[in-house]
Amino acid sequence: MLIRHAMKEDAGQISALNDVFVAVTSPMNEARFLHLLALSGYCVVAEVDSTVVGFVIAMRSGAPYDNDNYRWFDTRLSEMVYVDRIVLARDSRGRGIAAQLYEHLGELAIADGCCVMTANAVQLSSVMTPDLVALARVHSTTLSRPWTSDAIFPFLSVLMLHDTR
Repeated sequence: MLIRHAMKEDAGQISALNDVFVAVTSPMNEARFLHLLALSGYCVVAEVDSTVVGFVIAMRSGAPYDNDNYRWFDTRLSEMVYVDRIVLARDSRGRGIAAQLYEHLGELAIADGCCVMTANAVQLSSVMTPDLVALARVHSTTLSRPWTSDAIFPFLSVLMLHDTR
């Protein structure tokens, strides 16, 4: 599996993957994806055999993103990254891919000076597989990991990022 930055050429695969889980995300055709890609601080995909099997789109503080959830966090927190959506192909769940996407996103955000990762609990619930639940529990109970939860599990709406290098 390869974790990499999303590209414009991924628009078709990403929008199709999003459509499968639109009940817990929001509609996103190829044009909407390209718009979000341009606004995003980070858009990362997991790829297996040239197929996108998962992705995460996240916005940095101060992005011109017209989203109520994002604005709520952006007006209260600085140096944050907001996870707009994370989606995995159904047959890719339970393999640690969501955890790897979050780990990669956390590393990128820390390198850019972000201190807080935020997300809507509904988006998180769409990928709450046993491996991610275990990861979240570890992160919520120790400072030796890159981030710790500042909310009561399982809501995980605010994660404090820490550079442990």
